[in-house]
Amino acid sequence: MLTALPSAFLDRLLSAALMEDAEIRLFVLEILISFIDRHGNRQKFSPISTISDISVLKLKVDKCSRQDTVFMKKEIAQINEDNLTAYNRCALFALGAAYLNLISQLTTVPTFCQHIHEVIQMRQKEAPYLLPEDVFVERPRLSKSLDRLGPEVFFWQSKISEVLGGSGYNSDRLSTPYIPQLTVDSVAVEEQERERRRQVVEKFQKAPFEEIAAHCGARATLLQSKLNQIFEITIR
Repeated sequence: MLTALPSAFLDRLLSAALMEDAEIRLFVLEILISFIDRHGNRQKFSPISTISDISVLKLKVDKCSRQDTVFMKKEIAQINEDNLTAYNRCALFALGAAYLNLISQLTTVPTFCQHIHEVIQMRQKEAPYLLPEDVFVERPRLSKSLDRLGPEVFFWQSKISEVLGGSGYNSDRLSTPYIPQLTVDSVAVEEQERERRRQVVEKFQKAPFEEIAAHCGARATLLQSKLNQIFEITIR
């Protein structure tokens, strides 16, 4: 991406992704996704759904790259939030259903596919607001009693770990419950990072263009230098 686009442009684009306006953040994310969608699969997942046969999508699939694996292992711990609204909780459940429906068909493990299919069918009957077809709409109908739902409408981590492990996949991570490592220091660092982002957004909104251009140029040079170092280490 850095070779195709100026670093200054990417810097401003990423800064806009931190703005409070949700529509602007969504627009920026759509731009970024269009950049990294090497095989043109993005439009095939719009709208998000639990399609029963993904072969009709004619997806172009690559093995997960080392860079993507390293990124997820490093950053996944930051995806942790307890105080979610009812809509956000339903949206996450729905997104998880769409994702598991996709990868179960890509892995072609029969027992894995069966478990995912059975849960999706139960959600269609008992809890449609946990599926993308009913959540990602203009006026979704949500439930106020998510904590009272029966186990049959949820994907079981133990079941998925068992069927994948039995088919030769490494399921060690699925068998280990995630425990967020929150400390006083980590909370303080998070607050500092939030304040730094606010200052960046404010600067890009109010600073003269010449100042922004000079700042981006310096940051771009530093970023390119760091990337060159990383690439050299990776090549070795």
